[in-house]
Amino acid sequence: MSITNSSFTNLDRAFYHTTANDSTDLMVFTGNTVDSVTYGFRFRADSGRVADNDIGRVRLYGVYAEPSFSNRAPKRVVVERNTVTCSVQASYTAYGIYTYYLPATVDTNAVRDCDYGIYSYYPSSGALYPLSDLNIRSDTVFMPTDGSGQTGIYVYGRWGLAKVARNTVRRGVTGMYLRPDIDIASGDTALVRLDTNAVSEATTRAVWVFPVDAVSVVGVRNNISGNALDGIVNAGSGTRSFTLGRFVGNARWAISGTAAITATSNWWGSTSGAGGANGSGLADADSVSSSTTDVTSPLGSDPGDVPPLGAPFDPVGAGRVAAVTAAAFVTQPPPPDDAVEWRDWTERRAALERAWQGRELVKEAERTARQEVRDRARGKRRRQ
Repeated sequence: MSITNSSFTNLDRAFYHTTANDSTDLMVFTGNTVDSVTYGFRFRADSGRVADNDIGRVRLYGVYAEPSFSNRAPKRVVVERNTVTCSVQASYTAYGIYTYYLPATVDTNAVRDCDYGIYSYYPSSGALYPLSDLNIRSDTVFMPTDGSGQTGIYVYGRWGLAKVARNTVRRGVTGMYLRPDIDIASGDTALVRLDTNAVSEATTRAVWVFPVDAVSVVGVRNNISGNALDGIVNAGSGTRSFTLGRFVGNARWAISGTAAITATSNWWGSTSGAGGANGSGLADADSVSSSTTDVTSPLGSDPGDVPPLGAPFDPVGAGRVAAVTAAAFVTQPPPPDDAVEWRDWTERRAALERAWQGRELVKEAERTARQEVRDRARGKRRRQ
């Protein structure tokens, strides 16, 4: 089933399909405009693709994807190149993009003014469902300016490999909440990769790491700066590593946690390394809360290979469609040795530009065809 190049305005639900056990295979939603709705696209299917949609003034969910629960193994849902803007009200909790019980790729979306920007949940059910993987990459999430937004990117549940890479998050109580919850009794092991992200202006913490201890969390080249309290808050005692990053201007702690954390080779705002009692002691450098955080071998200068705090583009209000252009998809390229997918960033960027240009050509052809139909109809009426 496909819904393409359609408009939905002032509705409770643009599309709403929640029937279970019906073996729905692939659902596709592309090139649609949705405005002033409670639900944008909520659907159950074994797989789905939601791409190039403009979804504005959402009350509850911009995109909500879950499997059909038809006893067939769910396939991947891909949510890419969408713009979602929420209309936050005190009596509602608004989600920009929500994926549930599905392997998911959430890629190059712009989400603004939601309580939760991107929320990916794969419930813990022991061996009932296999471990799944998650990719959240190249997304821009701006939380409400009034401080009402909760979390920009929320990773929760039984993910075997969760990659959170090249995203920009601004504001919110928590910028990113990493909460994998694997089933150790089933022999689960898991890894969270936090690569080349920029998180700033969070009111409480930029990144909250809260998985079970068996989950390893590895962060590389992240820019965690300018947050009102803490940068990274770590709970648990599993393997934790945050290296080659930038921690500047976090008001309380750059990294907070009592368990052992590897935080070597970072820039702390000073050539002398981290400040405070657990660093160099300098007042002008970010500091860590515990001596169990290893801050040795600091970088000697501000690194040039971490992403900037400013977003690649700003999806604002009525200018949503105009703001999302091919140039907007050109985000900070990963370093050559980064482990995230798409090492050839030039090829990736060109593919995005071609996709956008192709979509514009299709729209122009459709407009021309509609005008020709109208012209023929007017000519026929004149002859009559």
